[in-house]
Amino acid sequence: NMGNYYVILTNSFGSATSNTVALTVTSAPAPVITQAGMVLSTAATFTSYQWIKNGTNITGATTNSYTATTSGIYNVKVSWATNACTDTSHTPKHLGVNDVNSTDKNVSIYPNPSKSILNIIASVPVNITIKDLTGRTMITQNEAKTVDINSLSMGIYFIFVTDKEDNLLSIEKIVKE
Repeated sequence: NMGNYYVILTNSFGSATSNTVALTVTSAPAPVITQAGMVLSTAATFTSYQWIKNGTNITGATTNSYTATTSGIYNVKVSWATNACTDTSHTPKHLGVNDVNSTDKNVSIYPNPSKSILNIIASVPVNITIKDLTGRTMITQNEAKTVDINSLSMGIYFIFVTDKEDNLLSIEKIVKE
């Protein structure tokens, strides 16, 4: 609890009171990401910033705004005050950037929502990565035509679909029932 604290020591010779220490409790920061096109930003009231893409720190992205150039799930970790308390944005931003140079690489993922199996239809062989809302990788599979999602807990995930050259073809939100 907040307030002034001190200690009284008592023994056979009497008692003594320590100096008083004031304790202040500061509430945790609540970074909220706003988006304008591909520019992500958060309040400029924090001491430091670290932007995160798909669960990994983005090198050099340490100001209150970041311009995304690739698709992904973005969070920002902030610190504030001299005691360096930190918090990470609880609602990530999912950005899709058109990285596809050709229109002949269409991807279909069904059924969505699904309880157990996702079917992947694409005009080229594809690799998939399924990530949770924090950007943590849950499933990866190369040359995927079907994906078993039985191991996932019920909830919302993102599936990243890439071709064999690692070009991003699609990012879709999927629901595991």
